[in-house]
Amino acid sequence: MHNAAIHTRSSRQFAHTVRQPLEKSPACEQLANESRMDRQFMALLDAYRNTGGLARAQEVFTMYRSRHGADVETLARWIVRREVISFDWQSKVWVPLFQFDRTTMTLQPGLNSILAALNPIHGPQEMAAWFAQPSRWLMEQAPADVFGTDPHAVLKAACTDRFIAA
Repeated sequence: MHNAAIHTRSSRQFAHTVRQPLEKSPACEQLANESRMDRQFMALLDAYRNTGGLARAQEVFTMYRSRHGADVETLARWIVRREVISFDWQSKVWVPLFQFDRTTMTLQPGLNSILAALNPIHGPQEMAAWFAQPSRWLMEQAPADVFGTDPHAVLKAACTDRFIAA
């Protein structure tokens, strides 16, 4: 019987503890933030699958170098100046491949105008998400999906979104 009394008391303490809200410690908040970022990255991986996918910047540099020789500075400059879509995840830079002609690794025509419209209102991660999410201005299609066939429609959607955000 003595063990039963101790078990009952410890069970009540445990039940009371479990019902208490977790403290918002910096470690818990960081873990929750990392989990959210992981889910966002997985969603981006899935969204860009139909348009060539995502690649780490190092892989894109390798593809670029195979077509342009040692001139990887151009690609690095595009990333730094946000002339291509890129974002960080787990200390790596990721690049959606739809924005390149895969045979020449040059930028797709029209991309620069779209990015010029969106860069002032979106950060790198938001930009990647904007191109991956369905847009009401593109009949619920993602801009990355439409870009290959109708870059002008994507530019109009970008300008409309910029106007609404302003």
